[in-house]
Amino acid sequence: MRTWLFAALLLCAAAPGRAQTLRPQKPLRAPDLDSCLAKKHECWGFVERFFGKLLKARLLEVEGSLPDQFFPGQETMTLAKRGVDPDGHFLEVHCVRRTRTRIPCPAERDSLEERITLATLLDTFPKPKRPYVDPQKWTLTQAGQGALVKLRVAYPDLSKRLDRLLVRSLGRSSGVEAIRATQETQLEPDANLPFGGKQAPSEVQVEEDKPIKLLR
Repeated sequence: MRTWLFAALLLCAAAPGRAQTLRPQKPLRAPDLDSCLAKKHECWGFVERFFGKLLKARLLEVEGSLPDQFFPGQETMTLAKRGVDPDGHFLEVHCVRRTRTRIPCPAERDSLEERITLATLLDTFPKPKRPYVDPQKWTLTQAGQGALVKLRVAYPDLSKRLDRLLVRSLGRSSGVEAIRATQETQLEPDANLPFGGKQAPSEVQVEEDKPIKLLR
């Protein structure tokens, strides 16, 4: 009897410590940019952890954007490809003419791809008092440009790191498939465009993948 009581007392004494060891740990919180960069290796781990999900959310948002949201005075239609194509692009941007015909806009595409990538990069950190990104055009604010300078100093190979993150998040693709294929039918078919105004899949064959054209 005494032996049983002694064992019970020992279990009761060990219970608080045992409960403490089994208590779930608090979720890891991302620090602000400056304190994060103090530990560069761990800091980039935060970026890798959240970049992919934030990027896909941005791509879905860009396809539902207003025609002149990103380029005032120029109506555009943007499709997100299902991956990074052999030329290093993940968007298909068309400018809409007054006749309702569409033409490819490579300059606008390059600009928007860079905006999305940099905005997503800065989205991985907690929102500062002064926003890094313009909420309408997705261009970097003065605070965002300052943050980008700090990131470039901390990671001299930032462009290559972002290239790898994009491919890891979206994968590689040789076509121009959109996440929302219904976006392709927003405009009426036009006889002046190939395939009656519908975007045709790319048939260009390349021997090797080209690097993503970002921050070059």
